[in-house]
Amino acid sequence: TEVENGDGQTFASADGESEVAVYGSVLEDQSMRQYRDWYRSELSGKSYEAGGNNWFVISGTAEGKIYYVKVVRTAHCGVPVVHHMVFRYPASQKRRFDPVVEQLADSLRGTRQSSFCEG
Repeated sequence: TEVENGDGQTFASADGESEVAVYGSVLEDQSMRQYRDWYRSELSGKSYEAGGNNWFVISGTAEGKIYYVKVVRTAHCGVPVVHHMVFRYPASQKRRFDPVVEQLADSLRGTRQSSFCEG
C-alpha cells in the first residue's frame, strides 16, 4: 500500500499480522534529538535503543508484536529529511523475522545529493 502523500510504501503479509513501512518526511522545526524523543514517547515496551547524530533505532514489544523503528536523517536540496523503516511482526515469529529485519534495516542509509537540486 502506498503512503497517502506518495512518500513511501507499506508491505504487509497475507494474513496482515506482519508489515514493514518505508517512507520519508521533512524534518520540520525540530532537531533529530527532539524527533527521537517524540518517537520514544509514542512507543511503549521499549527494550532496545541505539543512535547517533543522524540516526536512531528503537525496538520493543507491545500487544504481542515486536516493533523495530530505524530513522536516518539526511538532506535533500538543503532540506532536512528523515527516512524511516518500521517493522511490526508477531513476537512468536521473532526467530524468523529478526535476520530479515537486520538485513533490511542495515540497507537504510538515506539519499545522496541528486541532480534534481538546482544551484
